[in-house]
Amino acid sequence: YTGCRNGELYALKWSDIDFQERMIIVQRSYNKKFKEEKSTKTGDWRRVSICEPLWDLVVHLKKSHDHDLQRGACNNPGYVLPRPGLWSNGEQARKLRQFCEEIGITPICFHTLRACFATELLKRGVDVPSVMRVGGWKSLKTMMHYVRLSG
Repeated sequence: YTGCRNGELYALKWSDIDFQERMIIVQRSYNKKFKEEKSTKTGDWRRVSICEPLWDLVVHLKKSHDHDLQRGACNNPGYVLPRPGLWSNGEQARKLRQFCEEIGITPICFHTLRACFATELLKRGVDVPSVMRVGGWKSLKTMMHYVRLSG
């Protein structure tokens, strides 16, 4: 629902969510090689609106996070998403492929999810500049690949 890169999701903090406007400000990414946060791939920040299904998830995560904080059981107090060891170690792609195989669907990677996000928006008539802005793409050449995939 966001078009975010894997590292952008990993680095997403509660301070990046505007609850009044229902927007996510994507402004950092996680570099697993150096185990540090950095700017996004393009060096820019962007705002992504939160659709209803994603809003429900964000609200659920926030309640769980706040509950864990109150109990003193919050391991990563500033971050939106749980941070399992597989994700921080760069093993999440293998786990995603394994999950797909277990449920009997074609294995995919996280980048495939990002490509699906772009092609779905384009199929629904969202203009190319808007898709580029929301997903953080800078290269029209790269975006044209998704335009072709969307038909």
